[in-house]
Amino acid sequence: MKRLLLLSITLFLLLPLAGATFTVGIGEPVSVSLKGTIKAQELTISVRGEGRDDDLIGEDDILTFDFPITAHDKRSWVQEVPLHFAYSSNQNLRSGAYLTFSVGEFRGDNGGILKPELRTDNLSSNTFVIDPDPNRIQVKTTFEAGRQDDTPIGTVIVVFKKTEEELFPVGNYTGEFFINFRREN
Repeated sequence: MKRLLLLSITLFLLLPLAGATFTVGIGEPVSVSLKGTIKAQELTISVRGEGRDDDLIGEDDILTFDFPITAHDKRSWVQEVPLHFAYSSNQNLRSGAYLTFSVGEFRGDNGGILKPELRTDNLSSNTFVIDPDPNRIQVKTTFEAGRQDDTPIGTVIVVFKKTEEELFPVGNYTGEFFINFRREN
């Protein structure tokens, strides 16, 4: 009988322990393991079209636009196509580069030729023009150290002009815009 009483007291004392939750107390060591990756993206230059919210323009993308027809004066017009440049990077140190923008003739499917000009606008404080030419503009820019996301470089505008004396055949015109990148030594 003593054994049975001792066994029931022991079971009574052990039951609350079986359902108890144990937590780590203050001062007890806890180990956490973290894994991270450093991406190799050092520098990427991106281009957007008319609005800065437009999709990125890729290497082989085509921008389409209509030349103006005005009710007041059909004899002359100016068409401007802005290209907004920005960069993203993750560099340890600041770096510099030269960017050269150039545009060729636009040829029509009807034999007509348009000769656009280039100009810059809204250049960042780290970017300045070193060689302005109507067909080719060279700028020097600096890319900041640390994580940079979609940081503006500036806008290059492709400008088409028609004077009263010039006649251009109706049709589609196609041309190419080129960008050359050279790191500063």
